[in-house]
Amino acid sequence: MKEGYGFPPMLLLDDVFDKLDLGRISNLLEMVAGSEFGQIFITDSNKVRLRSIVDGITTDRAYIETVDGTFTREA
Repeated sequence: MKEGYGFPPMLLLDDVFDKLDLGRISNLLEMVAGSEFGQIFITDSNKVRLRSIVDGITTDRAYIETVDGTFTREA
């Protein structure tokens, strides 16, 4: 898509971590964290797990939590 359209695609990983072990999760995120993708949106019900994995791969990230339809950016 990057070559065809001239910009990297956006990627959404919606709650896939419950279905994968930690090794596969880490492999998946390392694979998509390169320059081939633009923004990557990841949803997960376990923010401790998500933070531990993502923080180990990149510092270029933001965490947003939603509760009852209210979105809050976390530090």
